[in-house]
Amino acid sequence: MKIVNFSLNRPVTVIMLVVSIVLLGAVSITRLPQEMLPQMDFPFIGVVVAYPNSIPSQVEEEITRPIEEVCATMGGMKEMFSDSGSDYCFVGMVFNWGQSVDVLRMGVREKIDQIRDELPSDIQQIDIFTFNSNDMPIMVGRIAAPGMDLSGSYEVLNRKLIAPLERINGVGQVNIDGVEPKTISIYLHLDKIKSLQVDVNRIFQVLGETNLTLSVGKLEDGGTRYHLRAFSAMEAPQDLARIPIRQDGLQLGDVATVIYDEPLLTYGRHLNQEPAIAFWIQKESGANVVELCHNVHKRMEELKEDPALAGMDILLFFDQSEQITNSINGLLQAGFVGSLLAVLVLYLFLRRLITTLLVAIAIPFSLIGTCTFLYLTGRTLNILTMMGLMLAVGMMVDNAVVVLESIHRHQGKERDPRKAAIKGASEVGMAVTAATLTSIIVFAPITFSNAQSGLTNYLAVVGITISSCLVFSLLVSLILIPLMASKIPPPKSNGEVRWITALKKRYKIALNWAALKHPKIMGLLIVPAVLALTILVAKVGGIESDPEADVQQENLYISYKFTDNMTYTLTEPLVFQVEDSLLAHKQELEIEQVYSWFADNGAATTIYFNDKTLKPKQLIDIRNRVREVLPTLAGVELNLGGNEESNISGATFMQVTIFGEDHTALSEIATEVKRRFELVDGMYDITSDDVQGKQEIRLRFDPEKAGQYKVNPSFIAQLLNLTFRGAPLPDFKSDDGEIPMSILLTPEDRTNIENLLDLPISIIEGREVTLAAVADLDIVRGPEQISRSNQRTSLTISGTYESEDSEKMKEITRGIMDNIQYPTGYGWNFGRSIQDAEEDQTTMLINTLLALVSVGLVMAALFQSFLHPIVIMVSLPFAFIGVVLILLLTGTPFSIMVSIGGIILIGVVVNNGIVLVDHINGLRREGLSRAEAIIEGGQGRLRPILMTAATTILGLLPLAVGTVSVGDVLYKGLALAVIGGLGLSTLLTLLVMPTYYVLAEEITAHLKKIWHASRRSPLRRLPSRPAWLKAKG
Repeated sequence: MKIVNFSLNRPVTVIMLVVSIVLLGAVSITRLPQEMLPQMDFPFIGVVVAYPNSIPSQVEEEITRPIEEVCATMGGMKEMFSDSGSDYCFVGMVFNWGQSVDVLRMGVREKIDQIRDELPSDIQQIDIFTFNSNDMPIMVGRIAAPGMDLSGSYEVLNRKLIAPLERINGVGQVNIDGVEPKTISIYLHLDKIKSLQVDVNRIFQVLGETNLTLSVGKLEDGGTRYHLRAFSAMEAPQDLARIPIRQDGLQLGDVATVIYDEPLLTYGRHLNQEPAIAFWIQKESGANVVELCHNVHKRMEELKEDPALAGMDILLFFDQSEQITNSINGLLQAGFVGSLLAVLVLYLFLRRLITTLLVAIAIPFSLIGTCTFLYLTGRTLNILTMMGLMLAVGMMVDNAVVVLESIHRHQGKERDPRKAAIKGASEVGMAVTAATLTSIIVFAPITFSNAQSGLTNYLAVVGITISSCLVFSLLVSLILIPLMASKIPPPKSNGEVRWITALKKRYKIALNWAALKHPKIMGLLIVPAVLALTILVAKVGGIESDPEADVQQENLYISYKFTDNMTYTLTEPLVFQVEDSLLAHKQELEIEQVYSWFADNGAATTIYFNDKTLKPKQLIDIRNRVREVLPTLAGVELNLGGNEESNISGATFMQVTIFGEDHTALSEIATEVKRRFELVDGMYDITSDDVQGKQEIRLRFDPEKAGQYKVNPSFIAQLLNLTFRGAPLPDFKSDDGEIPMSILLTPEDRTNIENLLDLPISIIEGREVTLAAVADLDIVRGPEQISRSNQRTSLTISGTYESEDSEKMKEITRGIMDNIQYPTGYGWNFGRSIQDAEEDQTTMLINTLLALVSVGLVMAALFQSFLHPIVIMVSLPFAFIGVVLILLLTGTPFSIMVSIGGIILIGVVVNNGIVLVDHINGLRREGLSRAEAIIEGGQGRLRPILMTAATTILGLLPLAVGTVSVGDVLYKGLALAVIGGLGLSTLLTLLVMPTYYVLAEEITAHLKKIWHASRRSPLRRLPSRPAWLKAKG
């Protein structure tokens, strides 16, 4: 090959090239940014509208549906879902991958602006947000102060903690939750308003016109231009009480109390039963996470010495830098152990130290070259690139092994090291190039696809990293290895180890029997029988399917479901009872921390365990033990899940969604679904989206009475809105900045139903008109939250199935849901999480098929034949059989990581066949018969095939042990899939592939013989004219 001749003819050039790559690599490794995930914009747009103290049905009708209708016209939308609650509206839109998120966000903003006048006028802000991997917090923590009240600590924390941390270079934002800055709250006293006959609407008008700063124009005087601004402002919040609200001099302070203090919170947090505050830190784009977290830790230690923070404990629950550092250490450990094992295997086969070291050079050089590539292309060192590096460790020496073994073999024949290097490398140059291409090409459908899912994007990063490693290993094998091998004196003998010689003799006997003497028995009887037997064993043994079987975690999540309305002051004692039960068994359950969050009608408790690497199966036992110690609380359902984000719990998470139009009808269906699920053995923690609903007050206006008192119902609704929900006022201008200001009834007046009916709504001829005069009041049950999916009202039922077999769970679920009678226009589907998993599986299947086609195309181009690629593809079924067998033997469930291992196998497994078939064809071109070429070619490629398979398998061995992870994901399933598939396919390929090589050629020759025979056989043709007609002529 020309590249081999180039390396030997220009050794100084090659050495300088190597030195340059090493130097660039050294610089790149020190400057390569480290982060959890690569920067990636997800095709998601979220819309959040805050609407405090409203009811879900009102939010759905007035806000959610209009936003859904106008945004549904946007192109490329994959899914739309929404939640309407008592304080908010949330609309989420998922678009197809490949679209510009900035353009989508702008489009959503324009759509909402079109209907802004149709939405309630008192909506202050509509937030439109996107999600980027950089938005993930790099650190999450809690602040606890045993024995202290933290409710008034916002100013201290803002000055002494938040501001100093935000000044650190690379910190984007520090968020805090659990305390809030001081605000001005104007509380109206209903009894005073009634006794003084105050028009409440007039109060709102007066306050809206007070404390303003307006620009009123410009003035020129003596050639000087002045800007004029008019102020109607006060110096202190207490001045608000002196504002006149009526012409008779009545002031605001006569009917209201003005309070400048921290607002009353309707939520709280506990850390080990002590009040706690949550905080999280986000980074700027491009910041090095490890370095940044180190600086934050250092600054935090300094801040803890501040007397203002005395008594406060700052605890970190999550630190991205720890995961990244642990992942890097796992990479280094796996790489070192895998490399050491690979080198030992090479020495075992070659028994020559200097030759072994030549091959080992491929590992560090490929890693250095890949880091250089990542740095120069603006990429980062993250869990995905590290995953690619870990997977490539065992494959980096494959090309070098084949080339060096070929050179090593020629050195036994050719005493000139230079000629041996040229002949040996050139002989296998095309084969190793094709083998590398097949390993790379399997990632082409992923890398250059239209990015059908998030999984595809992630795998593209992994594929690019592995491909880079393989390209550099190919360059090492074709440039550096021949050059260095040419400088090494040839061995005194052929250098073959005795056990290899003995193995070749036995292999020759087996190969002669299988491929030459009995190819039909081997290929048409024995091999199909083995395949059938394996399929039977797999069906009998059963392989469980669990997409998240490789994920490990450190916590367990408990959600609270309340059957009636509960304020946060009532939920907190219930949370205390749960915490008491858990902390009483802290040692037994190996609990490190118990963290709880509670609010109106909602609460959750997260248990953090001492063991940070709990496997799903371990959680099955832990959750059962936790369930035994949890108390029974009246009116509360306690449901155990995994962590609050993934719901992994050591079992299979089940979720279905029913949809229709009427929420009441859906509630009835959900009740029946829940009842049927509870009858299934192994299903537990069944919960639905508020089947029973919560109590709410509904007012029914009497049109005749409203007309009699000249009261507009819409005006009344607006007045109630302002007094009971509260209304924001223009910010108060002060020397310290702008202070949020709001007005509403006192908490006491808002907790009494009679006060609602006594609310004065108008004054006619000096006589007040109350709400009771024009409206009736009903107490009914309404939904706590109204969810919609693709513009249809929906309810979600979820639970847990005590098994890791997700396919079995889905079959059970499908049987239950299909047997339910649905009204016209109603139906069901699996929940969003299960649909996403199915989408990922479909994506993996499509990419697998595309990888098969791509590999076949590369091999056809190499061999200039359609037949030989098909022969080589025979090794793939044996690879997947190897995967099935190793999963059965180790009890490993089928997961996404196993699927990824299957895709990688497609490119790796065929490499042995390419090297073997290419060598057989080369020998035949030299004049050997087919039988001689198969025997000699098989024996000649036996050692390199075993060596490459062994180095790849041993390189993955640290991952297969199950102790190495990147992030929270174990790569045991992936490593086992590659080890099992490659191991079995290698052993069988050595016998089966030559057999099918013979069978394919014999069948082809036989078909050609039939074809040519049919072409030569005489065919009775009809004469141009009938015989009798010719006779007449």
